Amino acid sequence: MAFVLGLVALAAYLTLHAAIQDDFYFRVLGWYSDDLRRGFGDLVLLLAYSLFFALLTRAFMLLGLLEYFGRRERAG
Repeated sequence: MAFVLGLVALAAYLTLHAAIQDDFYFRVLGWYSDDLRRGFGDLVLLLAYSLFFALLTRAFMLLGLLEYFGRRERAG
């Protein structure tokens, strides 16, 4: 499940980043480059980026634990 959620967070990040690069703030929302509300969009990007790495790290940690404890039980 962590892999799937991590990939969803990555897709959200890439979609938002592409929208911002195409001047989404100015064309769609009518904000100027020095508008403080742009910080909200940057915060959402930061959260999506952090969530992607946190979930991917969790998924690999769980896989590692499953591999470690799975081998230990079979050997005993």
